[in-house]
Amino acid sequence: KLRENPDFPLRRTALCGMCNKPLTGAWTRGRAGRYPYYRCYNSDCVLGHIGIPRKHVEDHFIERLREIAPKKEFLDRLEAKVIKVWEEKNSVYAAEAERHKKNLVLLEERKKKIFEMREEGSYTKDEFLSRKEEIDNQISVEKIGMSEAHIEQYDLESLLSFSKQFLAEINKWWEHIPDALKPRFQKLVFPEGVPYIRLKGFGTAKLGVIFELSQRFEEKKLIEVAGTRFA
Repeated sequence: KLRENPDFPLRRTALCGMCNKPLTGAWTRGRAGRYPYYRCYNSDCVLGHIGIPRKHVEDHFIERLREIAPKKEFLDRLEAKVIKVWEEKNSVYAAEAERHKKNLVLLEERKKKIFEMREEGSYTKDEFLSRKEEIDNQISVEKIGMSEAHIEQYDLESLLSFSKQFLAEINKWWEHIPDALKPRFQKLVFPEGVPYIRLKGFGTAKLGVIFELSQRFEEKKLIEVAGTRFA
């Protein structure tokens, strides 16, 4: 059996609304062919082995995604915050990279001096090799530090534009995500799964960080509006 069955991408993400056990999926043979159903296979559950048409579950999931999709105001504020953090980090890393670069220049000058002193006879062969190994190690450390301080120059504007569009329309994107990536995507949105109530739809569940922040943002707006209204 496939752990990630592309025919039933919501296996283990969708939980039984009665017993909270993960739903599984299977094909059922009928008179006119085979039909896909999600099922709760907990034999102790009142919904145990009762099939739910795949289309019902997945249509409800798309609707749930639409409900939690971040709104424009939140995404605009998130974008501004990301840009601010990026600029701050970029400044810090740029300064760090420049410091390593200056240290490398000094170390290369010292290495050159060591070779000159060997040529002049100031160092024995063993002394020269010892000093050379020491300076080479220091140079390696600085190069590693400079590499770690380097930030790839991404097209941040394009990345943020795509990210905002993706988050705002996650209900549409889910249908087009490759089957192999759907479980990972669902885990990011609903890290602990989400209960499915038969004939009603998906209930509340713990959300991924961005979606949780979006919900809090909207709740805060409602509280402020209510406070203003009844003041």
